[in-house]
Amino acid sequence: MLVPDDFTALVQKRKYSPALNILVETCGRKVFGMAIAMLGNEARAEETTQDVFLKVWRRIRWKKSANCGVSPTGRSGNTT
Repeated sequence: MLVPDDFTALVQKRKYSPALNILVETCGRKVFGMAIAMLGNEARAEETTQDVFLKVWRRIRWKKSANCGVSPTGRSGNTT
């Protein structure tokens, strides 16, 4: 599945909230459908879907910090 051009443009402009909204609108039903097929439980599928998009949100946000040597855990990329 390809993401819309709008998503990519918004991420490049660091407009993360609108970018995530586009991603959820575009992929949310498919992610939920996959989760329900795998888990067989609607409540767990909803929670898993939310977890997926939360992880996406964090990765999008961390991408802007990548040039600063900060990892997603908040630790410095320099371990020496």
